[in-house]
Amino acid sequence: VLNQLPITPTSIIIQLLYCIAVVCTFPITLYPTFTIMEIHIFKGIKPSTKRTWLKNALRA
Repeated sequence: VLNQLPITPTSIIIQLLYCIAVVCTFPITLYPTFTIMEIHIFKGIKPSTKRTWLKNALRA
């Protein structure tokens, strides 16, 4: 749909804003997933540097 717009400054701005919206919603949709996974995976590990690095590796 966005490719069918005429090439005008307005359509370029719309396409740019759409790209920004897609990039910004990706982390928002994954946050609940990672939170639930971390609760189940790391429930037996005490807070430490190792746990922090494992959580970072999961999120990467």
